[in-house]
Amino acid sequence: MDDDKIRDILGRFNPQLSSSERFMSELSRNLESVEMIKRHAAEVRRRSRRAVVSAAVVGLITGMILMWLMPYLQGAVMKVQGAMPSIAGLNVIIDHYMLISWIVTALVCVVVSLNVYELSLSVSKRS
Repeated sequence: MDDDKIRDILGRFNPQLSSSERFMSELSRNLESVEMIKRHAAEVRRRSRRAVVSAAVVGLITGMILMWLMPYLQGAVMKVQGAMPSIAGLNVIIDHYMLISWIVTALVCVVVSLNVYELSLSVSKRS
């Protein structure tokens, strides 16, 4: 019974075959679309790599500059600590200034790197 239904459905199936010229033109158009998409994907990968490299280099340089400034920060904190009276909240910050300066350095490097990444992507899109 099921076989009869299937045969009936398949018997009524009569697809329209297109001409070989039309088939080839559609195939050619589809292949051109695929090639265009592949070129675009390759360009996006290339721009992304450039942006990542730029962000890494600028982040590294920013970290090096901030680490170079770390001894000057330590001297400034020591001067403030000697000049300030003993205030509970301020003493906690001054006592842990190295930890805080490392955290601030890391945050600055991350923010600078992310901004360079976004800027690099936006500049390369316009080109």
